[in-house]
Amino acid sequence: MQRLIELPTGAGKTKRCLDLLGEARHILVIVPKLVLIKTWQDEIGKWGHDHRFFVFSTYQGLEKNVGSYDAIVCDECHHVTERVAFLLKRCEAKDWYFLSATVPWQARRRIEFVCPQLQVERKRLKDAIGEGKLPMPKMIYIPLKASDEEMGFYRKMSQDVETKKNAYFYSKEQWRKTAWLKAAGDRLKWLSREKEEAVMRVMQHYAGMKTLTFCCDIPQTERLGEACIHSKKKRDTNNDCLKQFDNGTIKHLAACATLDEGVNLTGCQVGIFAYLGASELKQVQRIGRILRHPEPVILVPYYMGTREEEIVKKLKDNLQVG
Repeated sequence: MQRLIELPTGAGKTKRCLDLLGEARHILVIVPKLVLIKTWQDEIGKWGHDHRFFVFSTYQGLEKNVGSYDAIVCDECHHVTERVAFLLKRCEAKDWYFLSATVPWQARRRIEFVCPQLQVERKRLKDAIGEGKLPMPKMIYIPLKASDEEMGFYRKMSQDVETKKNAYFYSKEQWRKTAWLKAAGDRLKWLSREKEEAVMRVMQHYAGMKTLTFCCDIPQTERLGEACIHSKKKRDTNNDCLKQFDNGTIKHLAACATLDEGVNLTGCQVGIFAYLGASELKQVQRIGRILRHPEPVILVPYYMGTREEEIVKKLKDNLQVG
């Protein structure tokens, strides 16, 4: 079997994969980060599987684990790079499973290079909600009006984005594409920083509920969360913070990219998007962090008349059920 399991975060990709493993006794599970091994170990025990059958590797360390297995599982398979694809091609397995919320076409091609007979099991976020697999979140969109000075600066940034975009499409030089995407990302981060005061008011309103605020970078994470986790903190410190959040000692947690993949949060009801990135994959992952609660609430402050408003429109389309 060669299967891509493309399900939204929170819809049970791991359990679905474990159910399909059947009688496999020598299983390689590949994850993007070491911290996700603990998540897998918890799920393996939770669903009654034998830990002795599983071997773990990161994508970075895969070369040490090239070999023959009953089954190979590639978690968060959008991380399958060209290097990883060639290493996987050297492995042997009866069954292959690739797991992700959303797989970009470039990663899909690399996966099909490894497994040409790939079968796809896919469910979109709004389909999972419509079928009752995930709860329908209460979406609260908060339109903000930028000042004349802010809009003036925003227009200058947008002109810079368009100039670099046109330069790339004219030349097709990779460095120009990098410059264009960086300028576009910097524009969204600037919008995120400008609305921090509005985000803090929202945080205060939901102070008594378990709340997760999604931030644009580490400095913003530290500004918006007395309790925060990010990649510059020690792993033990982040783990302690997560444990306190799970057991209710901490009610509010701020994070940027650290919680995008593979972390199970207990009872988190409220999600606040301080940062609206353009990546649809990250939006799905972040919403999934909250949809494990039976009555999730997601708040999206955004500036009208900016790129954020375009992202909000797409977000609404992705969540429209029926």
